[in-house]
Amino acid sequence: MASPTITNNDHSLRSSQKLNLYPQLLSRDCTTLSPNLGSMTSLLGYDSQVRKLFLDAKINRDHYAIQTLLFIVFQSGETLQHLSHYKNVYIMPSSMWGRFKGQFDLAYSMAHLLQKHYLHNWQIKRSPLHLYWNLKKRAQTKKGHEGSLEYFDLPTPPSAQTKTLILDDMVTMGLSAVRLADSLATPCDLFTLIDSKRR
Repeated sequence: MASPTITNNDHSLRSSQKLNLYPQLLSRDCTTLSPNLGSMTSLLGYDSQVRKLFLDAKINRDHYAIQTLLFIVFQSGETLQHLSHYKNVYIMPSSMWGRFKGQFDLAYSMAHLLQKHYLHNWQIKRSPLHLYWNLKKRAQTKKGHEGSLEYFDLPTPPSAQTKTLILDDMVTMGLSAVRLADSLATPCDLFTLIDSKRR
């Protein structure tokens, strides 16, 4: 899948401010979900503006929405610094429902553009094949504990043994990340652009 180029950064920054999008890097603990999953770090909560941008990007492949969301990640030095601690990166596989409904893989483009322009040490790995065959999003199939909803302003740097990152565009309950982390059987952290539990 071709990734969009990074263009018109000033316009993207003005657009995010005009929409009152002021991202903040926050972390919460996910160890209660799985011993293999440490922290989840996100930039945005899921309000009406973010929801519209997200759906326009994913379903309508709207260039304005895609550029705005991607630039929110790229213009955050704190985010790039946090992500630079990791080496092995797994992009969260879309469910078959998502691949059928969506027109644009935001997580895929975000990961490959970050690697190309900023995080050259990243090694993007392919997730286990069986995870690509979910008929539904995990949040539609199972309810469960969502981990801690206590947020920390400064993300905790990964421990020396945690060099693996799971990357997604939006997290609802975190169950897909748990399934991937458990399949890898290695300590992982999760980064997502949008955490639906943040308000």
